[in-house]
Amino acid sequence: MYSIQPDWTLSSDFYKKRIVNTMGIAHFYEFRITSLSETLLPSVPDDCVDLVFDLDHGNAIAAGTVFERGSTWMKAGNLCFGMRFLPGVKPVILNGNFKEYNYLQVDLTSCCNDSFLAEQISELSDFNERCNFFLDYYRQRMAGEENSLNCKEQIVSSVLKSISNKGGIVTIEDVVNETGYSARYIEKVFKTEMGLSPKKYSDILRFQGALDYIDKHPDQNICNVATDYGYYDQSAFVRVFKKNTGVTPAEYRKLIRQSDYQSRIRIM
Repeated sequence: MYSIQPDWTLSSDFYKKRIVNTMGIAHFYEFRITSLSETLLPSVPDDCVDLVFDLDHGNAIAAGTVFERGSTWMKAGNLCFGMRFLPGVKPVILNGNFKEYNYLQVDLTSCCNDSFLAEQISELSDFNERCNFFLDYYRQRMAGEENSLNCKEQIVSSVLKSISNKGGIVTIEDVVNETGYSARYIEKVFKTEMGLSPKKYSDILRFQGALDYIDKHPDQNICNVATDYGYYDQSAFVRVFKKNTGVTPAEYRKLIRQSDYQSRIRIM
């Protein structure tokens, strides 16, 4: 499952990553911001909620998805540890629902009833120890939660699954046929719970897929990437890409080549 923040990797000498895909957690990461051309670290749309811990200062945030290029609170010199949840998943330790975190970075102590979590994470000695601690902690918290979903949550879960199974390359008619709910009802419930339309969610997921593909295949023709990920034409893809990243696909491809992007990512 892709869900990447390229500026976070490009701002550091290394980006540790541990893929888990369990309990709604996509992966853990850790990096120190060593170079930053802007005041705050940029972020791109990803349909995800992150929990990010500043290990140098002992504080943490819950960061929701942005809908176009935005910025985080992280600054140069900070060592950051975090976990990215799968697209559409709101961590059970957070109050409220998914939409309450869209475009926001909320201090963890104000939205999680465990005021000592950031302190506990910061006191651990290395990346794997932090990952293992959180996995054990989160497993216990999930066991204490009510697992049954209400009607609206079941509908949203079905829609998320339908969209995610196709990587966002899907129409509302496809979702209607697969879930059995009407387009109008899906739109209403999804917006209420998620804070964005199914189409917007699909568009972000599709963009993330194209972004991940370019990262791994920088020599691929941009027109082919646009076609493969369901964009009407290359111009449409370029407009979306620049809105979300600040650069065109060609400029981005040049950047990751020059920075040796993939070598910075250390899979743990």
